[in-house]
Amino acid sequence: MSRRALLVLLLAALPIIVWGQGGKQGFWTAINPLPSGHRNHTATALADSKILVAGGLTDPLGTNLPPSTAAVLYRPEFNDWLAVSPMAGARFLHGAAPILGGTAVLVLAGLVTL
Repeated sequence: MSRRALLVLLLAALPIIVWGQGGKQGFWTAINPLPSGHRNHTATALADSKILVAGGLTDPLGTNLPPSTAAVLYRPEFNDWLAVSPMAGARFLHGAAPILGGTAVLVLAGLVTL
């Protein structure tokens, strides 16, 4: 997997595809799916080409499960997802931004209950 992947689409129950640069046109390629479906989550690109997916709702069928504290890290060099420490509080429809040169993520706002 190229370290130059630019865009990751993360949608519950759909394959995940990555756009990368190559040749004149670029290319799309499938990657391993998330360990569980997510919606209303954040996906933040880090400086080392990893993607952190945090929070959201894990009920792809809309069954109104409570928001999640879960966080997973996509590692392109292994094409896998690694569970990382959960957030201190559950949230969805929140914002996230890379900070400290892309080595950490600031998560803020959002909703904590349905």
